[in-house]
Amino acid sequence: MGLGCLYLFRMLFFDMYAKCGCMEESSKCFKTMSIKNVVSWTSLIAGYGKNGLGLQAIKAFDEMEMEGFIPNKITFLGLLHACCRGGLVQEGWRSFNTTVHEYCLTPMMEHYTCMVDLLVSAGHLNDAWGFIERMPVKPDARLLTAFLSSCCFQKNVELARSVAERLLELEPQEAGAYMLLSNFFCIVGDLKGVANVRRLMLSRGIRKQKALTWIEINREIHSFESGDKSHPLSGKIHKCLQNLVEKLRNIGYVPNTSIVMQNVDEHIKEEIVLGHSEKLAITFGIISKPAGTQIMIIKNLRVCSDCHEFTRLISN
Repeated sequence: MGLGCLYLFRMLFFDMYAKCGCMEESSKCFKTMSIKNVVSWTSLIAGYGKNGLGLQAIKAFDEMEMEGFIPNKITFLGLLHACCRGGLVQEGWRSFNTTVHEYCLTPMMEHYTCMVDLLVSAGHLNDAWGFIERMPVKPDARLLTAFLSSCCFQKNVELARSVAERLLELEPQEAGAYMLLSNFFCIVGDLKGVANVRRLMLSRGIRKQKALTWIEINREIHSFESGDKSHPLSGKIHKCLQNLVEKLRNIGYVPNTSIVMQNVDEHIKEEIVLGHSEKLAITFGIISKPAGTQIMIIKNLRVCSDCHEFTRLISN
């Protein structure tokens, strides 16, 4: 086997481990590579970032520079993403300024989006809006959607309305923006706002995309949707989920029913929230895999705040 093929195989394994969340194995694979370049260093930094290891990503970036490699736009994108996942605001600013002033690189829209995500995740909503207003390019739909989501989470009504208007003008056929805004109005108790968004969706022919979650068990893909009872092990899944929820309640978990838009009784709202597809997939993973093994799911839409909290508590 030639050196080129060997290098390619090492890169593939190294990248595979990082994408699967196995950064210890990925790092070991990287260290055994006899030939390193900007691509392999960038992949290592991005891998740390994807797995929430911001400080390790920064350390890898510093080592890359010390070894004489010149970072490119993708390298800095991976570094900014790592700072965002790690909540490293000052380090993120330093990375962004290094991109522009030290290496004289023109930021891509993805760099701006990472900075906005970083600022809003740290609670600096107004700073993020000021950053968006000062951008030399117009924000795209992905950036505005991320910012709108943060406005909704922090219940900033004025900013949410302003951003939503710009977003719906930019992408009038994107169902996610409508649902995000509708959910926000529901959370703050603005039923008139919810009705207006629904009417607008109806008049424009916008339909909500069905939320799906996938999980692989023994090389077989299993698909779940919210409230799903079609799986052969549905009874066992729902019973296990009920037991999990009871255990989580003992440590402070309270289902966030404010995210349910339907005008139904509180216990029905709770059933809807607890039946979200990611909760069903995770529960299926728990009953199907050995204790202590990693559970990985894939979703087609954003994870709601309640499922974030549920997953955090389950992980602990």
